[in-house]
Amino acid sequence: MAMAVGKLPVRSCLVDGEAIVCDENGLVVFELIRRHGALASAVLCAFDLLELDGRDLRRELIEKRKALLAKLLKGSK
Repeated sequence: MAMAVGKLPVRSCLVDGEAIVCDENGLVVFELIRRHGALASAVLCAFDLLELDGRDLRRELIEKRKALLAKLLKGSK
């Protein structure tokens, strides 16, 4: 995660998200993380941008923060 964030074109950011693991049908199953721990193939599902380049975004509308997050992550892996 830290390596991926380090490649973003920002000085700093605070992204809110959740680690998820999907079953063979693509459904999120939280028990898979507990059961497999570090062996689970978890991905971070980012859903909010709380800070960007030293600017606190928490008072901004969630729609604006999500749009900024989408723009920030566009084209990243």
